Amino acid sequence: MTVAEIERLIASSFQDPLTTLIQAAERFKEEGNTKDWFDCCKYCADTLGDEGAAYDIGIYFFQNDQPQQAIEYMQLSANKDCYGALLFLGDAYREGYYFQPNFHLAIVLYERAAQNAMLKTQTADAYQKIATTYRKLRDGVPEGSEAYRDHHRQNIAYLKKAIAATGGSNLNAESILLVELSYGINPGDRAECGQMCVEAIQQRNDPIALTLMAEFYTKEDAEVSIPKDHAKAIDYLDKAEHELSEHAEFWSNNGSYSVPDITAMCHDLRAAIQPSQKKQGGCYIATCVYGSYDCPPVWSLRRFRDELLLAHPLGRAFVKTYYAISPTMVKKFGHTVWFNTLFRSLLNPLVCYLNRHGISSDAYRDPEVRP
Repeated sequence: MTVAEIERLIASSFQDPLTTLIQAAERFKEEGNTKDWFDCCKYCADTLGDEGAAYDIGIYFFQNDQPQQAIEYMQLSANKDCYGALLFLGDAYREGYYFQPNFHLAIVLYERAAQNAMLKTQTADAYQKIATTYRKLRDGVPEGSEAYRDHHRQNIAYLKKAIAATGGSNLNAESILLVELSYGINPGDRAECGQMCVEAIQQRNDPIALTLMAEFYTKEDAEVSIPKDHAKAIDYLDKAEHELSEHAEFWSNNGSYSVPDITAMCHDLRAAIQPSQKKQGGCYIATCVYGSYDCPPVWSLRRFRDELLLAHPLGRAFVKTYYAISPTMVKKFGHTVWFNTLFRSLLNPLVCYLNRHGISSDAYRDPEVRP
């Protein structure tokens, strides 16, 4: 449409010019008439100063590889605080599209976007983009410096704002926050992470929270007030892998839950806490399932072996057979979920039975002479 045709359209309408042209543009878009849609939007942006139309024109130029025109209209739209345009320009400055990277200007634009958002989810998205920008700032300065810690604090603060903006239902921001806090860059981070993990597990059986709890029990984290307990670490890993296996599609579609990455972390933790079977000299499957040769369930099973099984011929034959086949089973299948789940379901009742019938779960040292 020419300018004259647009002005005649406006003159023939009883509505205000902007409403008339927006309705016409929508009709042209539905009809697939890109040229007349473009002409109406451009008139709205250039002549009537409409920020929404300017944003639409900017997107059109961006999609058609005309960056200079795209930026011109995005800036026109952003000058009137259009949420989408502010985010677009923030991304452009943060990632260095069309401009030299300018993290601080990106943060200013994202802040304005958060203030002009119409929806809670839009506010959360803007805050999360600020958090990402502070992470980029953090990673660009020396680790351990005051600037590094300050950027990390801002990153944490804006992740919390993103969560609060949606009433605590932002799985994406919560998953990132758990991981960021687990690094323990500032005092109190890991303690807060531990508390949040417990809540996330109670509320939704969160696989990242389960994996982080396994890590805490693996390393004996004083700040989180969690003692080293390999059996509990293995239990959390089992639950995390089961959750990922049963609900992989849900977690893959919700935020920053990379199922392959979490699964790999589970496998690495499991490998780290399962000690060398050669050094342990026995109880291969129990050690694999409970994560340690020295933990209450395995102490009970070792007592059962030494005090009862080895005292009878049939028991000694069983132990000999067990030692012959269990190392190979653990080597081939010890890292799998089904193996750990199966044998835990068999061993747990046995351990409970032994404890009820006088086999202690206190710390135990093997006799010097082994069969």
